[in-house]
Amino acid sequence: MMSKLFSVQKGLRVFLLILAVVSVLSLTVSAVAESSRNKKIQSDRNKIREGFETILEELEFNGLNDSTLELVQEYRKLVGENSNLIISDDTGYVLYHVNNGFMPGTDQFIVITDPDSHYSNMAYILDPELSVRYRISLNRTYNSMKLIEYSNTYKDNVNLYDVIRRDEAYYGHSGDTVDKTMYYAYIGSKGWNVYSIQKNINYSDYEYNNWHLAVNSIGVMAFILFWLALPVWVFLDAKKRNHNPALWGILTAITNIIGLIIYILTRPENPACKTCGEPLTTKHIYCPYCGAENKQMCHSCRTILEKNWLACPTCGQKIESERPEALVIVDGLENNP
Repeated sequence: MMSKLFSVQKGLRVFLLILAVVSVLSLTVSAVAESSRNKKIQSDRNKIREGFETILEELEFNGLNDSTLELVQEYRKLVGENSNLIISDDTGYVLYHVNNGFMPGTDQFIVITDPDSHYSNMAYILDPELSVRYRISLNRTYNSMKLIEYSNTYKDNVNLYDVIRRDEAYYGHSGDTVDKTMYYAYIGSKGWNVYSIQKNINYSDYEYNNWHLAVNSIGVMAFILFWLALPVWVFLDAKKRNHNPALWGILTAITNIIGLIIYILTRPENPACKTCGEPLTTKHIYCPYCGAENKQMCHSCRTILEKNWLACPTCGQKIESERPEALVIVDGLENNP
């Protein structure tokens, strides 16, 4: 029975090691893949930002020439064909646009921000009647104070700003802007407002590859099996050592690795046979596998002696560990020289 218990425990220990390795490898691969995914997202965002900044630089130095228009077309390849690029003057009059999906009027594009905040992350697009038509996330601004200054020109429109303050922004067309974001810049040398409206880059847009999903699934399954199998191993090991197996099994089932660490630090020693190396219990005087003697006994009172003892704790007989004739085997027969 004891041999079978040892065999089961050894097999379970190997199984746990395999599960632990699989879990760690899966976690590592998943972390590397997630890092690569995040870098890809950040790289795409940087490309869009750099593309917009390149257009701004070209507009400032060369205006709306052919070179600028070519950059606009390249930029649209990054942000999508349904993006909007709109250039207006200080009055909101549209000088140039690519797509007009978010232009409530044909020749005006008016954008304001929350009048109560100098760091508003929302932009409000007005229609020709100066009512809010769209609310859109303001992702990046290159001259926020100019946008605030422009917004303040409408501060006397009490009804307009009351709507914004009450956040009555679920306007009839705002559903179209849920996944959109706006860049804004002001080119002072030209007196131009530049707006770019495009689809926002979200983590959900970057799907995991099939291999990544498979690795995650394997890792999760291995971790679950490890969590379930570890208490069984602790229970068997504690049972072998007569060390409250049920208690340690339950504790490890709840705390897992923490419980395992505590158990290993507090469990009693489980000796092995000094001749054949097979595991023994604390009750074994002789090895049940090879018959070798593994504990000393006092030749006077037959008390089992621990190593490093200098005298028997029962009768006081001095222990002469170097002299085999001072020891007796379990059946009481003296060791003859």
